[in-house]
Amino acid sequence: MDRKKEKITGSDKYYDLQMSLSTKSRATDILLIALFLLFLFGFAIAGLILPDKEWSEQENRTLMQLPSMSSEYSGSFSEKIRNGKFLDRVANGKYMSDITKYLADQFPMRDAFVGVKSAFEISLGKRENNGVVLGKNGYLIDRDDYPSTENLERNLKSIKTFSEVMESRGIKTVFALAGKTEDVMLNELPSLYPVERREKLWNTVSEYVSGINYIDLRRTIIDSDSSNQLYYRTDHHWTTFGAYVGYEAVIGVFGAQPYPEDAFEIELVSDSFYGTTWSSAGMKWIKPDSMYYFRYDGDDKFVTTIDGEKSFGGFYDRVYLEGKDKYSSFLSSNNALVTIRQNDGQERQKLLIIKDSFSHSMAPFLARHYDLDLIDPRYYRQIIADYVNENDIDAVLILCNIDSLTSDVSYAVLSAGIG
Repeated sequence: MDRKKEKITGSDKYYDLQMSLSTKSRATDILLIALFLLFLFGFAIAGLILPDKEWSEQENRTLMQLPSMSSEYSGSFSEKIRNGKFLDRVANGKYMSDITKYLADQFPMRDAFVGVKSAFEISLGKRENNGVVLGKNGYLIDRDDYPSTENLERNLKSIKTFSEVMESRGIKTVFALAGKTEDVMLNELPSLYPVERREKLWNTVSEYVSGINYIDLRRTIIDSDSSNQLYYRTDHHWTTFGAYVGYEAVIGVFGAQPYPEDAFEIELVSDSFYGTTWSSAGMKWIKPDSMYYFRYDGDDKFVTTIDGEKSFGGFYDRVYLEGKDKYSSFLSSNNALVTIRQNDGQERQKLLIIKDSFSHSMAPFLARHYDLDLIDPRYYRQIIADYVNENDIDAVLILCNIDSLTSDVSYAVLSAGIG
């Protein structure tokens, strides 16, 4: 007798469907896991095989190298143990801190991942990545909500003391302070951008510099009727057009007449300049800036000397135009001491500029009026007041960006050696 045919229920069909799909699902899971492991171990192996990079062209900075577990110590291995120098950086946590920075800096395809992260942040509706705010018209704004007023006050006290002493010796001294992008490009700030802290900062400056020759170049830029771009979109510096506006204000305080803009031949030297804020932001879609030199007859006859060693004709080290750090073509980057002389044998008055890199693009304008000596207090290790006395300086200009006064106390050295 034939067995009765079993009836197939709906639950049986659902079970059969699950079983058929589970095989495909397991295959998909295995593939995804394999891809994940390949990705994970692939980058780990690449990190071990690829040589460490020393310099980031994109970020314009030195990258962290493999740290040591022990402090640098010239003694023998037994002396290191006896003096607690063996694996001491592991014990105090400094090694783990440095190894984290090292892995972040040396991660394979780091630049590409920074760009992906930035795009993801912006896609979520955020206007900021890595401390850089995306403003209007492609402006990248290095945000600084909590600058150090302690550093600022120490620097300003020293600047005022130095200025008063120089003036008492008959040496005209002017302090000119430039603003950050967030201080001057007010129309490019995002809606509801907090500007109150910056205003308090500038009010502090005004209070401390009362009684000396002071130029608020932030206000000079804001009030300018120039139709040109005065600050770079991708960098924290002012453009050469902005430096020219600053020059007009500065040279007027020294009692000289500025050369008009049409007295210069404006040369486009790059249309692919990406600055420091672009490097930090990782917003790869932002278009580059253009960079210009203001040329004039005979400017290539000037001799620029770096730290008493390297010299070149004119004001521009064009080698830098071939790399990313194009702004360093002005006066060949940051150096302790730079001198600029007109090579025609004529005696001219000497202007000492105590400066940061904002002065570099203004120097070619000022060189039409003075022989220039430029000192960067971040790198110069001698007493600046002594330099004034020993080098027949006729006038002094202290020219920097406000960030230089809040980030450290380099300008506090100005009052050293003043009796």
